Amino acid sequence: MRGSVRAMCRSAFVVLASLCAAGRGAAQTPSGESAGRANATRQELERMATDAESVASASGGEAAQAKRLEAAAIRARLRDGDFRAGDRIMLSIQGDSTLNDTVVVRPGPTLSVLSLPEDTLRGVLRSELQPHLTALVTRFYKNATVRATPLIRLGVLGEVTRPGYYRLPIDISVSDAIMSAGGPTQRADMPKTVVRRRSHVLLSRGAVRDAMAGGATLDQLSLEAGDELVIDAKQERNWMSVVQIASLVTGLVLSVAASRRF
Repeated sequence: MRGSVRAMCRSAFVVLASLCAAGRGAAQTPSGESAGRANATRQELERMATDAESVASASGGEAAQAKRLEAAAIRARLRDGDFRAGDRIMLSIQGDSTLNDTVVVRPGPTLSVLSLPEDTLRGVLRSELQPHLTALVTRFYKNATVRATPLIRLGVLGEVTRPGYYRLPIDISVSDAIMSAGGPTQRADMPKTVVRRRSHVLLSRGAVRDAMAGGATLDQLSLEAGDELVIDAKQERNWMSVVQIASLVTGLVLSVAASRRF
């Protein structure tokens, strides 16, 4: 009888431990096609597309299809460029005329700078923006110095002071991106930070932790507009619920034990 009661108690404690640990899970790193990092050069993208096409032609099934999609995404980027209407660019022009502002890309996509003719950004990559605008501006202002920084729309969510979506330079670090939202709250559990893209985890906790430790930039992590940096909260056990469950399980064990005496 005592052995049976002890066995039931052990089972009850296993159930209780499982309940306390519920909700814990490892982050997942999904697969999917990539169009290259945000600030990749044309040469880098050409090489990536060629490599993906080579792998696709030598493979079969789902692997080949994934590589074909990757190559197609890169070729579309090389053809159309990186800029769309509504994108923002931090622009600084120093010289005969001065401009320090964030300018908005117009439909086309086109850009208006100072009083210069409207300029098209079709086919222009982020990595080509500064030389492209420098060539444009210096045609009219010979001694001008141009600094152009593309911004991407990134979600900084969860346990930060001001969660939301921010237009951020692609060359800032993950830590600086978090500070742009006011920094972590007291409840933040920084080692549990992940990056999400749409409905899946793009970068796991370990990957983000390594990125922050190494000072990696948004560009180096190949983040895209719409990605979300999510800071989790420290897990706080509801001890009242745990006590109630423990009491319930203990009462059940004692009731079963008492019923077996008769």
